[in-house]
Amino acid sequence: MDKIHVTYIVSSLGVSGPTTQLYNLIRYLDRNIFNVSLITLSSETENSEWPSFEKLGIALHSVNLNRALGIFFSKYRLIKILSKLNPDLIHTQGLRADLLCSQLEKIHHRFSTQRNWPLEDYPMLYGPITGIILSRLHLRCLRNIPNVIACSRDIARRHQSVGLNADVVENGVDLSLGQNIPNSLKKRVVRTELGLPQDRNIFITAGPFIKRKSLKYLINTFS
Repeated sequence: MDKIHVTYIVSSLGVSGPTTQLYNLIRYLDRNIFNVSLITLSSETENSEWPSFEKLGIALHSVNLNRALGIFFSKYRLIKILSKLNPDLIHTQGLRADLLCSQLEKIHHRFSTQRNWPLEDYPMLYGPITGIILSRLHLRCLRNIPNVIACSRDIARRHQSVGLNADVVENGVDLSLGQNIPNSLKKRVVRTELGLPQDRNIFITAGPFIKRKSLKYLINTFS
């Protein structure tokens, strides 16, 4: 049986939650069934996870355009790469990738994974006016993608509230990372190295210092 060729398309492979989820998704695909390639739209930055994806042994390609030039030339370059890869299906995530995916009507098997609710997320990220414009653009693009996947039931419900049907495939966790959880002795050593008290509970949150992460709320709550 011929392998199913899946091509993933993303803006870039910068360090982020969606990049980590994409990495795990590709890492655990059965290579006896699937052939995998990945296309990025932008040039990679210093914090790129490109080397990690290379180690997975997949074909990596880049349109290699900044956001300004990408508006005019991304579609042409993307189609050129896709014509060589000839994938059975494409899977996108993010506004720019979904925008292009919505225009590739000759490829019937198109999927998009939604990991946020644009009408709430974008105004906080880009400001109220730009955020609303981008969120409505994103939702319009999704209407032209045959298969929309939400990473949670809540996100699926929100998309369905505006007439967008979305199946649910929840984010996974790499259980192998549990093998690296430090024991109590190691924790004490690390606390000493960082100048942290040994007898206090320490709460940790990971993410950028931006309003939509509600860090002030977290700090006030745990205080």
